[in-house]
Amino acid sequence: RYVLRTLYTEAVQNIYRHAGLRDSQEIDIHVERTGSCISMTFVDEGPQFDPTADSAVNEQISDPTAVEFPHFGIKMLKRLADDITYQRSRAGKNVLRIIKELQI
Repeated sequence: RYVLRTLYTEAVQNIYRHAGLRDSQEIDIHVERTGSCISMTFVDEGPQFDPTADSAVNEQISDPTAVEFPHFGIKMLKRLADDITYQRSRAGKNVLRIIKELQI
């Protein structure tokens, strides 16, 4: 449960910090369980940004307690999730999907 909460919270915080959403804009969130997997989809109207394409995301985290790493939140998401995908929708929205397999 802790990992799911962390993935959810970090994704929402990153969107609010970096998408430049106005007060009137919202993040649409859809959570679904299929078998042993939880899928969380986050949709926002911010400028196009693909966190999965950022080369800094693939760097190793040598000290996960340090906060000075660039893109630390995205790195943490990639480390905790089993899969992360991004696409820009035809409607011009960012769609971030995070999948985590449950340890049942």
